[in-house]
Amino acid sequence: MKAFFFVLALLVNPVVTGGIYDFSLVSIGGTTIPLSQYAGKRLLIVVLPSDRTATDSADLGKLAALTAKYKTQLTVLGVPSYEGGYTDGQLPSLKKFYSDVLGSQVVLTQAVYTNKGSGSRQHGLFAWLTDKGRNGHFDMDVKGAGQKFLINGKGELSGVFDPGIGLNDRLIQRFIDQP
Repeated sequence: MKAFFFVLALLVNPVVTGGIYDFSLVSIGGTTIPLSQYAGKRLLIVVLPSDRTATDSADLGKLAALTAKYKTQLTVLGVPSYEGGYTDGQLPSLKKFYSDVLGSQVVLTQAVYTNKGSGSRQHGLFAWLTDKGRNGHFDMDVKGAGQKFLINGKGELSGVFDPGIGLNDRLIQRFIDQP
């Protein structure tokens, strides 16, 4: 009988393997960024367009404004995606472009594979972000540049927002403003 309740508990409360703080990214400048350094802070992870011509400068302006407004409560990580057409030869021009537009307020990373369809090439962070069995909350693939993932101060995935949902949408604001 105890075994039955244990199995039932596992079905009701899925086991989450690993956590967000187990991962690292590489900054656009080449240094390792362990996500554990953000423990206790809210994170907004945004998949950035990999091509300057695909960027909507208004959205990047909103991203810069959001990071300025919430600079003590929120860290924004901007991650280009290989699935979005990024090539390693773009690194110097994207580094300059994003630095000019976003300044130092957004933590810019080198590109990674973000989609489940990338199989074993999908970066571990994005495997965690897109798999409910790992993050305990959401099972959703990256739909492209502008996809947003919000991590609360406990390291839990609190929200996933499609590229079409703007940064000034009240749902995103509500997630950020939560105590």
